[in-house]
This record gives sequence, C-alpha cells and structure tokens, in this order.
Amino acid sequence: SYRNVGKQPGHILLLGPDGMGRRTITRALAEEYQLAPLRETQEDAEPVKIKADVTGVLTTMAAGSALLIADIHRWPEECVEVLGTVLADLDFKFTIMIGQGKGARRYTLAVQPFTCIATAPSEAKVSRAGREGFALTTTLEPYSVKELAAIAARIAESMNFTPPESHS
Repeated sequence: SYRNVGKQPGHILLLGPDGMGRRTITRALAEEYQLAPLRETQEDAEPVKIKADVTGVLTTMAAGSALLIADIHRWPEECVEVLGTVLADLDFKFTIMIGQGKGARRYTLAVQPFTCIATAPSEAKVSRAGREGFALTTTLEPYSVKELAAIAARIAESMNFTPPESHS
C-alpha cells in the first residue's frame, strides 16, 4: 500500500454522467489504497460555500486520508481555487490572507498529506483551476451488454462457477 512506502497517491478526477458509479469507484479506490478515513463533501452532507469552509475541510484532513468531492463543478469558483492551490502544492501548504488593506496579514497553513478524489459529469463542467491539481483525470464510459456479459463470464470462470442447467 502507499502507506507502507510513505507515499500518498496522486489526486484523481473521475468524470462521467450520473449513475456511472463515480462515488462507488471513489470508495473502492480509497479502500484499495488504504486511505482512511474517507471524508465526503457533497451539497446535501457538508456544503462548501466560502473559502473558510474549504480551509476548514483541508486543515482538518488526517495524514493518509482521502477527500471525496462529489460534483466539484458545483463548488463556488473561489473555493475551487483554494483547493487547486493545495492540490498542486507538493508540500501540502497554502496561503490565506486575513484582513484587508494595510492591516492584512498573510498566513501559510500546512495540510496533512491526503488524496483528493473528485467527481464531475464532464471535463467541460470543471474550471481550469479545478482540473489543475489532479494527477489523473479519467472519464468513465458505460459498458455495452456484450462487454458486461464478457465481464460476468470472466468473474464466473475465476470463481469456478458453472451455471445450473436449465430445465425445459
């Protein structure tokens, strides 16, 4: 696993229409790479509306964990920009400004190494800032009936499963 070698897997952007299993695949990736805990943000669970929300999410991530962002294209652009800054920084740091004018102060915040896996219906729906920090962007395509039958046959074969004979 990545934990055993002291590395964190790169960030992943999964694209595809609703119903393709993007979140299910995300959860499987997190389990396969032993990324725990898996933290999910989605509009009905944990709305991210302002930069402070993103800062809060990022600074509370545990080392070796995963962040699932369902429908990243629905995040406000300023929030996506903050996220993109962190994802693109190999040192997992980002800078925030507190205050305005001459009294403004710049603070650099460290974030624990984590893996972000985000979903969106298509690349065109995700802003440039939203795509930049992802090491892998992949589009999920639906299987045809013929492809699904071949997959089922391979699984059955690997499990030494023989279907019962039909009685006519």
